[in-house]
Amino acid sequence: MRLPVFIVGLYIQLSGKDIIAISDMGAGDEMDCIVRIVKAELDSEPIGPNTDCAHYPCHHEGQDCTFCYCPFYPCNDTEIGGKDVVSKKGDVVWSCKDCHFLHTKEVTEYVHSKLRDSDYPEGVDLDALLREVKDRFFYPDVERWSKMQVI
Repeated sequence: MRLPVFIVGLYIQLSGKDIIAISDMGAGDEMDCIVRIVKAELDSEPIGPNTDCAHYPCHHEGQDCTFCYCPFYPCNDTEIGGKDVVSKKGDVVWSCKDCHFLHTKEVTEYVHSKLRDSDYPEGVDLDALLREVKDRFFYPDVERWSKMQVI
């Protein structure tokens, strides 16, 4: 089950494109905005590390920044590094800060290619795709991922 997202005052620049602001929206509007941003990310080629970004690195040095917004958000999958955190307002929210999984070149390219040709998000089962990606990249090399994060 995908949970609503609560974001206030967040600004993002996509691969040198215009800055997009997400502010003062309801949860549904925020998810719609995230979907629009992911669709814009899918319209571009994978970009690799974006060292010009003021927030780089937000996950790990050398990260692939193609998906500044995760198409699986909120995945609620603690195995790949995400977790519930308490916000400054006291709300429990999903944090991807410790997730390195989607920010590696091979995973990013695979997910990008799968989603680019789909009708994201309606035309793809995101939970099934995440399981497929984990089966392909995560489980065969759990030791690698455990060095990057706590699993």
